[in-house]
Amino acid sequence: MLNFKQRQVKLFISSTFRGLYDERDVLANYVFPEISRRCQERKVDFVEIDLRWGIPKEQVKSGEAVPICLARIDEGRPYFLGILGERYGSEMYPEQVPIACDQYPWVEKYQNCSVTELEILHALFPVGQRVSKEERQAVIERALFYFRDPQYALKQPKPDYYLDTPENVEKQNDLKQRIRDLDCPIKEYKKPDDLKDSLIKSLWALIDQDFPEGSQPTTFEIENFEHDVFAESRQRVYIPRPADFKRLTAHALGDSTQPLVILGESGIGKSALLANWAMDYREKYPNDLVFWHFCGSHPASADPIAMLRRLLITLKANFVIENELPTMAEQVIEQLPLWLAQVPQRIVVIFDGLNQLEITPQNRNWLPNLIPAKVRLLVSTIEDVEGDIFTVMPLSVIEQAQLIRQYLARFSRQLDDKYVEKLVSAPQTVNPLYLRVILEELRLFGNFSKLGKRLEYYLEAETIPDLYQKVLARLEKEYQSPEYPNLVSEVLSLLWASRQGLSESELLG
Repeated sequence: MLNFKQRQVKLFISSTFRGLYDERDVLANYVFPEISRRCQERKVDFVEIDLRWGIPKEQVKSGEAVPICLARIDEGRPYFLGILGERYGSEMYPEQVPIACDQYPWVEKYQNCSVTELEILHALFPVGQRVSKEERQAVIERALFYFRDPQYALKQPKPDYYLDTPENVEKQNDLKQRIRDLDCPIKEYKKPDDLKDSLIKSLWALIDQDFPEGSQPTTFEIENFEHDVFAESRQRVYIPRPADFKRLTAHALGDSTQPLVILGESGIGKSALLANWAMDYREKYPNDLVFWHFCGSHPASADPIAMLRRLLITLKANFVIENELPTMAEQVIEQLPLWLAQVPQRIVVIFDGLNQLEITPQNRNWLPNLIPAKVRLLVSTIEDVEGDIFTVMPLSVIEQAQLIRQYLARFSRQLDDKYVEKLVSAPQTVNPLYLRVILEELRLFGNFSKLGKRLEYYLEAETIPDLYQKVLARLEKEYQSPEYPNLVSEVLSLLWASRQGLSESELLG
């Protein structure tokens, strides 16, 4: 991975909804637009996590709202904003408690606390959450808290809307004192408009510290980073096959100047094999340069010329090559073998997903006919390409069971043996992508008593496209409403139409 941070800031906003709508409107209309503007200048993506909306009613009723809030807090660490007025907030409903405690066992001891306090406990206090002491301390040092002057509520036309019961006032004061005892950055304010300048100044100071002026990465660094992130995503849950690794290593250490072609259907695990093998190879042979390029990981990753230029820049950064970097497509293709011939040591070049390349008459001959002796080329595709062929085989029953167990263990989940048996007996699940999509859908399904029927529903899909249709149907059901009847289709249409992709903040907008 590159040595610069992922250039994204996610800020979780914790407050009661009732009594603090004006504050949240100030954030949405004044503070966050200004912070976003400044972040864009630094090439930082700013995302505010404001859960006034975004959690479907079904998930709220089933008790998933609290786990969602706590997960989003972890997602935003170390950024956290707490705004406390006079109201303490609502507790969980009895029917919400079991699922919350199932995903976050520590909540059971605090189920009489308001949801707002649960959020603050999870972010700042050692209550048994699954984060390290260092991660929690980072939030303590950087969280921003704003406490409103109680006189503000008394001056409003309907003060009862802002005030709470004596018992809850006592709880709220106790919570504020515990926050003060942590030495968190705290500011008191008299009215919502006071947040404008104060919060912009404080929040920007934190972001400026993490992403100072002049720290913007180059386009080359961003591309490398996104390829590394793509590879890392394929390394999280993987069932290694020693024989496969041995075959790829034999090619890398051998003397063949033909490319090794990793062949297999979509979703069979070609990218995962290359990402995991490359990581293993780098550890065993640290003196060899390993270059990887994953088509689909970056907006320009499907352009053959951009791919080759990225390789040339990497060669120039690692070896003494006096040639000027070519700019024209024909020059890039022509000079690639000459540059590779100047490399003084063995290098491994990985091009993953050749079938995704955007081939034109100008770049159709991008793959060099002559590969220098010290270069080992590995490519993956779903189509036949000239070279030594290595076919990725489907999952065995044992590998399917391992993948099921390891994937769900990441989320502290497991399936009963009868459901595992049903999965591994379905012919479609020999494809790792198909199996992972079903596991993700089951993980998100909240009703355990109906899990069997849900599994049968997904297994009706005979192909990966059929399965994704069911996923889309689920998204449309959960995230569309009378207000936004075409939300899912419109968002996906925007993604389809945006050649350079959309950032998370753009999608939210």
